[in-house]
Amino acid sequence: MAAGGAKIVDLWLAVRADLTAEVELPKADMTGLWTALPQPDDLRDDWATVKQILCDDTSADWSFWIAWYERVLSGRDFLAADMADILNKLGHDDWKKGPAHVNPMFDAVLGRYRAEDFEAGHAYGLRALVNRKKDRLDLIAVKAVDLSEIVKKLRGALSDYKRRSNRGTSDNQLNAMCYDTLEPELADFRKVISKYKENPQALHDEIIRYEKHVMRVLQDQDLPPAAEVASLIDDMRAAQSEICLMSEEVRAKEKLRTAIAVEKATEAQTLQAIRNCLGMMTDGTDEMELFAGLAVKALVDPDATETEKQMAWQFAYRMGANAATTIKSYEEEVGADKTNLGKRLKDVSDMAVAGDKFVDVLQEAVAESAPWVDGYFKYLGENGFPGMLS
Repeated sequence: MAAGGAKIVDLWLAVRADLTAEVELPKADMTGLWTALPQPDDLRDDWATVKQILCDDTSADWSFWIAWYERVLSGRDFLAADMADILNKLGHDDWKKGPAHVNPMFDAVLGRYRAEDFEAGHAYGLRALVNRKKDRLDLIAVKAVDLSEIVKKLRGALSDYKRRSNRGTSDNQLNAMCYDTLEPELADFRKVISKYKENPQALHDEIIRYEKHVMRVLQDQDLPPAAEVASLIDDMRAAQSEICLMSEEVRAKEKLRTAIAVEKATEAQTLQAIRNCLGMMTDGTDEMELFAGLAVKALVDPDATETEKQMAWQFAYRMGANAATTIKSYEEEVGADKTNLGKRLKDVSDMAVAGDKFVDVLQEAVAESAPWVDGYFKYLGENGFPGMLS
């Protein structure tokens, strides 16, 4: 406890040093305040109490300092250099004006915190998986693997698709028709996988190209994508995510592509992204609900950073598609009557009018500088939202 206490005191001494001089915060050692021994229960309870008091303070927004302290507690990088740049510009007169004056000066750093939080849980490194005991969706962290393993899984996905869908094994005529139509395209795709098995960027680009090509071929033949096609597309998207996870260069290019998509997004696309997140909030366990809620906030908040918006879109579309496929596969396995996952998702997806109203409520809450969650629960209390609280 002494070591942890000394560390927090040192940090605050640096913050409250003579602010007329250059401030250099100590570098975060990423070990956390309570690495050597468990945090005492009474201190954990005290922080929960203090945090609630700060959250309830209507005279100032303490979001930055709450986020900062929790990063220090967990040993995460609190961006000391960014903080020092701001602290070096603060004078005694600034501090005398109080938290309502000082705290907003750290909004840019808070934005980076939130953006990093999105990125730490972005869809590249997460997959939806059914929590069978709770009949909900869990977020599962994906471990980075090398390209050879990704290629191996892709080949396996193509083989599984063939085994499940061709006319000799499939009981579903639509699956069989889709397979017959796509067989030459997927044979070419298998060759591409082998050609670029050592080039992550080229392989990533080709997977995206074939994903779109598969859907166009089916549209040209007036065929809706069968369940097995949707599963294969999900496997292709999973491979894209895994390549992004293992390659920083590919990840950077994908973020740029997402940024362009966000800039060009129509209102209808934004609403669909929000509804995807609402569906995940409906069907998800605590962590899924948390990330989906953060994504909704970023999508409706005019003050959200570009990085936050990009991460929100990545989550809404990548995880939304993954979640829908996961639910459908689970229904086929256990029977639709044995799970409420699909019903809850449909409740949200079908409520276009309510979804628009939901967005309006969130935007009003943001415009009034009210905590977005207040507007969220206020709307639920007044109007209800089927499945959301089940």
